Amino acid sequence: MTAPQLAEKSEIRGKEMERRSLKDVARSYWQMGLAVVPIKLKWDAEKQKWNNKPLCDWSQWQTRPQTLEEFEAINWENIKAFSVLLGKTKDGYYFCCLDIDKEDFDLGLLRTTYFERTIGKGIHAFYRSRHPVEGMKRHDLGIELLGMHNLVVVYPSWGYKRLNDNEPTVVENAQTLFYDLIAKLGGELKPEAEKQIEAEAVDTWLLEKWLEQILKSGKLKIAGGNAKYYYVHCPFHLPDRNPSFAIHKLKFYGVDYHDGQVYSLKKLAERLGIELGGSKGEGFRLGAFKLEMKGKDVFLINQKNRPIYSCKLHLLNSDKVKKELSQLTDLGKKEIEEKIAAFLFQLENEDKSRDIKERKT
Repeated sequence: MTAPQLAEKSEIRGKEMERRSLKDVARSYWQMGLAVVPIKLKWDAEKQKWNNKPLCDWSQWQTRPQTLEEFEAINWENIKAFSVLLGKTKDGYYFCCLDIDKEDFDLGLLRTTYFERTIGKGIHAFYRSRHPVEGMKRHDLGIELLGMHNLVVVYPSWGYKRLNDNEPTVVENAQTLFYDLIAKLGGELKPEAEKQIEAEAVDTWLLEKWLEQILKSGKLKIAGGNAKYYYVHCPFHLPDRNPSFAIHKLKFYGVDYHDGQVYSLKKLAERLGIELGGSKGEGFRLGAFKLEMKGKDVFLINQKNRPIYSCKLHLLNSDKVKKELSQLTDLGKKEIEEKIAAFLFQLENEDKSRDIKERKT
């Protein structure tokens, strides 16, 4: 046999081993109870990214298992890549993947597990969750949680590499990992939460005071934090070995990673059984000043914490009082009106809350 013939035979054997390896790994996923979908990888020059196109209809496997006949019917001789349909495996766990589109990503931010490098130089981190996993995306941070009915391309597909030999780590709820990563990357856990907090019309000064009270109450176990968040062992899902609750230091809301529920400081305090301090109507800033209510009177307090102006509550919304407050605080008429409206709104809410508590007792 000539040298060219030997080289050709060696190349053929190499391709056969590559195909066999691809099919063998695919079979191991199929044996877990997951459907395997052959794909074609194609470079999109315009978007500068790799796209993957399924080479068969896979919608039926979202509602039923892939049969052995269907697995064997895949043309393994002519494919270089395949994806796995994520979902519940035979052992009862939910197989999922954190997809991180960052080449220089620090793996130390994640719970140790099985990692792969993608063809786009990103990271796939695979986990087995005890709870079902719904897909979640954060385009602003370049991360995505792939869960039920999502496809994910895996090694040894062309261009994919194993980064370690670990087994996928078992976690209680993969969603907690996703929220934890958002916080560690400095993103907003719940961008929509800010509107919810604003709707409560509580001044920043009072929110700062409430946050301090909650942190000093002893009801929360703080595990760490960064510039934006306190990381907390969730008080509502005990035992919580890995911190899965966070409190935003600057926007004054908490998020439970387990269910994504948002808590204003007032709601968090109520859930924890903490009586927040502050007199009725306390805590509305007017520039360098603040409004406080004592009895039926409203006081304007200066930076030395001394009252410099007062009026009866029923006169607070009058044009005369608004004008006088504007002169004393150097704030415009519109801002004064907005602050007074918010102040009165809080008083109304506090009256309603007190009435409800009195009726319950």
